[in-house]
Amino acid sequence: MIFQKAISTSNAYNDQFRELVQAGKDIESAYWELVVKDIQDACKLFEPIYDETDGADGYVSVEVSPRLADDTEGTVEAAKWLHKVVSCPNAYIKIPATAACIPSIKEVIANGTSGWSSTILK
Repeated sequence: MIFQKAISTSNAYNDQFRELVQAGKDIESAYWELVVKDIQDACKLFEPIYDETDGADGYVSVEVSPRLADDTEGTVEAAKWLHKVVSCPNAYIKIPATAACIPSIKEVIANGTSGWSSTILK
């Protein structure tokens, strides 16, 4: 929701978003491309903190789509995809803390896909 709000209420992403859509990306793909790039950049920025604290600090979170809040399997797949495409050790995948997503949170953590929710922290 943080990126969605930033993209929809700020002019900061207008040019990048417009270029991606004009290049043939659908709106959702363009959105995720912007999100992934920003998360990767933030992870690089915080990587020295992550390294200096042996992983105790320096994390950057990115959330799966809130539209998946009632979709256990969809949430697991989205978390795996984000983990793979961001590909940074200090990226945390945020999952909605709904009844349907509790199994998702458990599976994602068990698989090592650094998942957490707003109510369940590592």
